[in-house]
Amino acid sequence: MTQQRNPLLAELKEPRDVLAQLSPEESVLLHGLLRKAKVAQQRSLDSSLDDALKALPRLIRPAARKILFGK
Repeated sequence: MTQQRNPLLAELKEPRDVLAQLSPEESVLLHGLLRKAKVAQQRSLDSSLDDALKALPRLIRPAARKILFGK
């Protein structure tokens, strides 16, 4: 029930007293903004990691990827 009424509270859990005061509409709006921000942050991180790996010589990149990501 809480998850449907307040998805932001369901995801963040804290600060419960502040998040519980949000209306369902505010909670849905902020939850959407939070998800968009997380996606943008992940894209930025992926891009910066790719740029960092591009600075390495081509022959070293596969080894560096394996060390960093285990792939």
